[in-house]
Amino acid sequence: MMTNTDWLRPGRDFVDESGIKQHEDSGMEAFVKNARTLLAEVPDAYIIVRIGLHPPVDWMEENKDELITYQDGSHEPAILASEVHRDEIPGMYSFASEKWREAAGKALKEFCDEVDSLPFADRVIGYFLAAGGTSEWYPVNVLCDRTKNKYGDFSPAFVKFYGEFLKKRYGSEEKLKKAWKREDASFDKPVIPNVQEQYFIFMEEGIMDAMKYYESADRIIGKNIDMDAEKAANLGVFLNMEDYRYVADFYDAFHEVTADAIIYFARLLKERYAGKIVGAFYGSYGCTDFFNSRTHLEDSFYRDAMGLYDVRDSIVTLKRDFARVLCEDIYAWWFDQHAEGGRYQHEEIYKLFSRQEEIARFA
Repeated sequence: MMTNTDWLRPGRDFVDESGIKQHEDSGMEAFVKNARTLLAEVPDAYIIVRIGLHPPVDWMEENKDELITYQDGSHEPAILASEVHRDEIPGMYSFASEKWREAAGKALKEFCDEVDSLPFADRVIGYFLAAGGTSEWYPVNVLCDRTKNKYGDFSPAFVKFYGEFLKKRYGSEEKLKKAWKREDASFDKPVIPNVQEQYFIFMEEGIMDAMKYYESADRIIGKNIDMDAEKAANLGVFLNMEDYRYVADFYDAFHEVTADAIIYFARLLKERYAGKIVGAFYGSYGCTDFFNSRTHLEDSFYRDAMGLYDVRDSIVTLKRDFARVLCEDIYAWWFDQHAEGGRYQHEEIYKLFSRQEEIARFA
C-alpha cells in the first residue's frame, strides 16, 4: 500500500475555488483509510507499506546545499512524482545528504510509531522504501545536461562521500593520481567529470542513429555514423578506462551513495523489528541497458524507437536480455505496463517465456 510520511504530507484544511472547505489527508490518514478499506474486503490480508521518504518542498527551499548542484552552483527545478504525490521542486535532493537522511529517518520512525499503535498493526509485515523519481531511487535531475553544458554533482554532501569513497578504494592520493593519470586528483576535491568526459553515458544517440539507418526497415545504405570523433572518453559504446578511469569511479561512487542511503533506512527498520520484510526498487544510474525488453507489439513510439518491427525482432531482444540476466547474475522483470496491454501477446513469445522458465529453474 502506497503512502507518504506526515513530514511530506502533514495534512491540511483548505478552501477550494468554489469556497467549500476541504481537507487533504496526511500520509498516515491516507494509509489508515486505505488499509481499512482493504481489510474490510480481505480481512486476512497482509500489508507491506510502500513509504515515500521524499522531503517537502519547503525543506528543499531551505536546504539547497543538500540538492544536486551543478558546476556553476545552480540547481535545476524539476517535477518529483510518485503514485501518491506530485511536487514541483527547486532541485533534486542528494542521496548523499546526511541532513535529509536524518530528517526522513525521523519521519519514518514517527510513521512506524503510529502504525504500531493501530488495531491492525499485526497485519503490517514490512516496508518498501521509496525515494527519487517514481520511487525507484534515481535522481529526476540529470547529472550531465549537454544541452545546457551543466554537470554535477557538486553538492557538499556528495563531494564529501566521493572523497571518502576514493580514500577507501585507493588508500593514498599517490595511488589515486597514478590510477587516474591526473596530478590534480585528491580526496578533498575529487574531480567531477565534465560534459565531454561523461559523453559515453549518452551513446544512446549514436545507437539510435545506427538502428534508424542500418537495422530498420528504413535503413539508408552508406550513411556515415560518427560514433567517436573528438570524444576520447569513449571507445564506441565503451568507456576508455585507460585514460578516463575517474569517470567510472565517479559513477561507482554515485551508485554506492544511493545504495548506502537505502541501507541506512533499511537498518532503521531492521533494528526496530524482528522479521519484517524490508526492500526497495534500485537499479544503478547510468547507461546499463540501451534498449530494454520491449516488443514489436508496443505502440508506434516505442516500436520505432527500439527498431522492433516483427516477432523475430522481439524474440531475439527477449533472448538477449534473458541471457544477460543469467550470465551477469542480475535481475529483471517483464510486465505488461501499459493500460491497453498486449506487449507480449503472441504465441511465439509465450513459447519463449515457457522455455526460459525451464532454463531459469535449471540454472
